[in-house]
Amino acid sequence: MTLASLPAREIPGAGDFVMMARAFAIGGDVIGAMDYAQHRRHERVVSAIKATLTAASASELAESAAWQSLVNGFTESLRSMGAFDALLTQVRRSPLNRRVGVIAAVAGASVGEGHAKPISRLSFNGASMSARKASALVVCTAELWRGLDAQSQTLVSNELRFATAAATDAEFLTELMTNAEMRAASGVNLAALRADLAAALAVMPLNARSRLFLIVDPQSAIRVALAGGDVALADLGVN
Repeated sequence: MTLASLPAREIPGAGDFVMMARAFAIGGDVIGAMDYAQHRRHERVVSAIKATLTAASASELAESAAWQSLVNGFTESLRSMGAFDALLTQVRRSPLNRRVGVIAAVAGASVGEGHAKPISRLSFNGASMSARKASALVVCTAELWRGLDAQSQTLVSNELRFATAAATDAEFLTELMTNAEMRAASGVNLAALRADLAAALAVMPLNARSRLFLIVDPQSAIRVALAGGDVALADLGVN
C-alpha cells in the first residue's frame, strides 16, 4: 500500500482574488485592471472591478453580487484547508453582535385531525458573538506577476488560502480551549486516550441534531490510527 499526499484541489472561483490583485498590479489602475481581466476573459473579476466603479461606498461594494461572488469563491475554498471553515457547513450559525443564543428549542408535536395545535416556547440567552478577523498577505511586484504562469498563480493562491485557514484555526482553537471545560488526562497511552474520549462523550448533552467533530493534526491522527496495543502516546510523538 502506498500513501501519497495529494495537492489541494483548485476550486472554481478560489483564485479570483489573486487574479484581481494581478490585474491591478499589471494594469496600474481600475481601467488598466479591467482591460487586463477582459484580455484574460475572466468575467467574474471583470464584474468585480466594474462594481468598484459603480459602488458609492465600501459597504455598498461589499454587498454587490459581483463582490460577493469573489468572497464566496475564496471562503468556499477554505473548507478543505482548515478545521473552522470545514465546520461551517455543519454547525448552526448565529448573527454576530446579536443576543440570540437558544437555550430552549421549539418542540414539535403530532395531533389528530380537528385538534388544536400545541404551542411550544423558544427561549434565548443573553450571549452574543463579536466579529474577529483572520488574514494573510502576500506581496508581489508587477514584474513578478507578469512572469507568472497559470500554475505559479495557483501556487500563490494556495499559499494565501493555507495561511488564512491556519490563522483562522489558531484563533478558533485558542478561543475554544479558553472557554471549554478542561479535564486532566487519565493516562499516557492509547487505552487512556480511548477512555478519556468515552468519558467526554458520556457527559455531552447530545441530541438528534448534534454533530461531533474530533480536531487533531494529521500526523498525530495517522500515528494513533496505525499504532497497535497500548503504546505510550509520547512514543508516537503525540502530546
